[in-house]
Amino acid sequence: MEQKNHKKNNYKLTLNNKFINCLTLNGNKQISEKILFKTLKFLQQTSLKSVKNTLKFSLLNITPIITVHKNKRKKRIINEIPFLLNPTSRITIAIKNIIKNTKKQSNNFFSENLKSEIVNNLKKNSSNVTQKFELQNYALKKKSFTHFRWF
Repeated sequence: MEQKNHKKNNYKLTLNNKFINCLTLNGNKQISEKILFKTLKFLQQTSLKSVKNTLKFSLLNITPIITVHKNKRKKRIINEIPFLLNPTSRITIAIKNIIKNTKKQSNNFFSENLKSEIVNNLKKNSSNVTQKFELQNYALKKKSFTHFRWF
């Protein structure tokens, strides 16, 4: 039982670490830690639910399941091949999309923008959710090329 609890704690740490690693710029990990913990405090103050659940469910609403890779063949023929993602790569793509959309916002504080983006993802009001559904629909249209997948 001790090993199971240890694994659960590692999962919690890795989710925070993934967020921190995606936020870091020029090796300033301390600044990214401060930003993440400020957003977690803002989330804790504003929402009635636990912060862990809000992060998990907001990431679940964004995570893409299918992506499309472009494959160039001879004579400049480009095949777009849909395939399933690993769970770890799903989470990192979702985190990167959250950070990219918060950088687009023009409010003063990055931590407040990050909090609002997480809440919008939780409510399914953000552009990340629409991007996810558009990507999945596009991949389903390209389903006929799945037999080209050899990588």
